[in-house]
Amino acid sequence: MSRRLRIGLLAAVTLTAAGCGSGAHTRSAVSVHVTIIAKHTASYTRNCRPTSGTLPFASRVCRDIARHPQPMLDPLPSRTACLGVPGLDVKVSATGDGKTANFDGLPDCAWPGGVGLAVYYDAAHRNARWLALDEHHLGCDDDSTLLEEPTPWPSVFACTHNLWTPRTAHLIRVAEQLPQIASIDHGLFPTEIGARACTIPAGGPAPGLRLAGSCEVTVKKVWSTPTVTFVESWPRTGAKRYRAILRVDFIHGKPGPVVHLGVDLPQLWS
Repeated sequence: MSRRLRIGLLAAVTLTAAGCGSGAHTRSAVSVHVTIIAKHTASYTRNCRPTSGTLPFASRVCRDIARHPQPMLDPLPSRTACLGVPGLDVKVSATGDGKTANFDGLPDCAWPGGVGLAVYYDAAHRNARWLALDEHHLGCDDDSTLLEEPTPWPSVFACTHNLWTPRTAHLIRVAEQLPQIASIDHGLFPTEIGARACTIPAGGPAPGLRLAGSCEVTVKKVWSTPTVTFVESWPRTGAKRYRAILRVDFIHGKPGPVVHLGVDLPQLWS
């Protein structure tokens, strides 16, 4: 059973955030009403700048609204299905700049949209541990690279499952600087673990071909013997895809030779 479902609460939360930060949604007064539907009822109030009221973690909630107004006040439509649990629902009505947004669902369930609900839920329950985790994930709900079309699902998974870390970002940066990879990258690959749609430049007669494909980066064995892998893929017949792979194995903290697997890199076609 999830950590959320072990707590039964029907909490009516009223927040008034008057300019909690520099975000576009927080320059004027913002009123947020949150209802967590379960068994019991508890009510809170919260004002920001100056901070007052009864909702726990007041300054943190105001900071979250200022830094991430989209997921906290007006989340984008969900791209994932969430089955839900009977008897548990979080309803939010947020008004700011003369506009009102209404959204609801389970905390930490749908993406995007579930993390803002979770932050309010955690604050109401004085759960500092889970609040810190959910605050860390707010960026997954408003990161422009994750909200592209088509959705880069490997990147969404990496962000929401704590795979985006300073360590993995450092390993990718080091690998990207190797001449064999730097010569073909030119911004094609994500800077974090994940994948995104890309246009792969190919060789051949000028001006050359352009292949609509996917550019992916993975990192394995992050703290022992790291391996960073770059994959370019593009369609072939049916549902199959061509895959050109460059792998970098780290030994004693240093990147080793680049290993080429799969088909030839399009950038090297003659």
